[in-house]
Amino acid sequence: MTSGTHGRFPRGYGAVGAVKRSTAHRIDVLDEELDAWDRGLRLARRLNLGVDSTRYADTRAKCVRSYALWVAKVEGYDDAWED
Repeated sequence: MTSGTHGRFPRGYGAVGAVKRSTAHRIDVLDEELDAWDRGLRLARRLNLGVDSTRYADTRAKCVRSYALWVAKVEGYDDAWED
């Protein structure tokens, strides 16, 4: 979802320039990623796909970790998704 298609994340993936480099943008991207994980879990449950909650939580944490490090500007993640 880009800012043009969904107003909830005005500084999300579709952001450009200085907005894209702001802390607010990074937090919006992280929020969007977490929302995608939650929506995916709800869909899987609605489709009765038998999600293992522990495995889901572990995988989600592992995958979202890089976003959290990028938001916090941890060395090595600072420019991970910059132009």
